[in-house]
Amino acid sequence: MADNVETSIVIAGFGRCGTWWLHNSINPEKNPTFNFHSFFSFGDVDFRRSKYIYKTHDLPPPMMRPNVRVIYMFGNPMNVIESGMENFTFRKPLVDTDNGYSAWEAFYKHHNADILEHKNIYKKDTLRLENDFDQWYRPQPFPFIALKYETLASIDLGPLYDFLGFRFDLLPFVERESCWTSSPHADDMRSAYGNLADKIERAAPLKVFDAIKVELPV
Repeated sequence: MADNVETSIVIAGFGRCGTWWLHNSINPEKNPTFNFHSFFSFGDVDFRRSKYIYKTHDLPPPMMRPNVRVIYMFGNPMNVIESGMENFTFRKPLVDTDNGYSAWEAFYKHHNADILEHKNIYKKDTLRLENDFDQWYRPQPFPFIALKYETLASIDLGPLYDFLGFRFDLLPFVERESCWTSSPHADDMRSAYGNLADKIERAAPLKVFDAIKVELPV
């Protein structure tokens, strides 16, 4: 368990890819051991505090404090879109949910994207998911671990426990109810997101990235 852990954790990545599931597994509501903070931009947080768990969809920062463990989560982009459309449009009213933003406004702001492009979401990568993946899924100036949503229920998560420095009980994994292949917009999504989907299909289910050395200016 994390009771004696003095580090903090950042859970980053695509929306609708298990970030809340992992947060709630590490930091159960009935017995939390971490404080929680969600943010839009890495520049808004200094990470000096220990025992915090942060959640964001921002692009990777230029550096990270050594006491912070970073997790990046990603998954099939067509399912991300289909799940978002189902959950934010049909199941949940567009009410203020995050710092005064509606559900979709917060989703776009978290992804550094423009909600005015939302009408084209099936035909265009309006959430800039491919740029997000390309920026994240490579060595950074800090170590981090990357997890693919679609394989979370079937892989050994021992490396994740080792990376964090403690073990925890995972909540039951619930597969997405939505599936992009049955969507009437499947052809449009394949055209818009197919290249990214192929990259993610080739990506490892779990990968630990070592930090790269960054030369500081003299």
